[in-house]
Amino acid sequence: MVEKEYLDILKTWTADQNDVILAAYPKTGGTWISTIIDYVFHDGDIEKADAKGDIHNRVPFLENVYPEGKPPTGAQKLDKMKPPRFAKVHLGYNPVRKQVEEDKAKFIVVFRNPKDTIVSYYHYYRANKSMGFFQGDFHEFFELFREKRLRYGDIIEWFEGWWRNVGRLNVLPIRYEEIKVDLEKHVRSIAEFCGKDFSDDVIQRITTACTLKEMKKNPATNLSQLGGGLFDNNISNFIRKGEVGDWKNWMTQEESDYIDERCKNLAAMGFPV
Repeated sequence: MVEKEYLDILKTWTADQNDVILAAYPKTGGTWISTIIDYVFHDGDIEKADAKGDIHNRVPFLENVYPEGKPPTGAQKLDKMKPPRFAKVHLGYNPVRKQVEEDKAKFIVVFRNPKDTIVSYYHYYRANKSMGFFQGDFHEFFELFREKRLRYGDIIEWFEGWWRNVGRLNVLPIRYEEIKVDLEKHVRSIAEFCGKDFSDDVIQRITTACTLKEMKKNPATNLSQLGGGLFDNNISNFIRKGEVGDWKNWMTQEESDYIDERCKNLAAMGFPV
């Protein structure tokens, strides 16, 4: 879980007017959108952006939880950066409520079908050192979800907290399933939300670099550069399938029904479950 002292820092940290913060529960497409935003911040200069190293290192997490120790928090790192600044969080809404409601920073929030998210998170747990290289099968992992024992909290509650705030002018909601249908459209909307007015050529350049096919091959986005043995692509590729509906190959009917029941409140809020 996120350490309390890091969350305490966020309670007093003040965002800058030009900050862009990406909020994404693990395995909802956060790295995908993070890469798009980073290329937008580099005005479509893909080589210049990738020359700075792995996407996970060049875009700080505000909560900054790493297994090797206690480096400066992402908020502290961000304070040393020149604007415009870009950071990301896996956190739910409440820890960054202050920053959202101050209406200074812009927030891009990613949503994905909870069932596909759980399946993808299972494979992430298996290959991630900080998760202990989870050894159980999918159904054992599902019990961790049912018992609300997953890192970064309950997936459904995470979605509920952020979905209540998608009507704010400083919040741009992005749905994973819609990006899959029209990537270029979402590259353009993200660029405009970040205050960029790009030519069609720049939009196309970013779109091409951000296809899942290209990102799987790119050492700057597939975690092969991360080092420290933090992620083992031999167990499961960090960018795995990226498919919509893969949950049908993993879940029992009871597990699917359980999530449907849990999502009734989300559905009542207009969330497309």
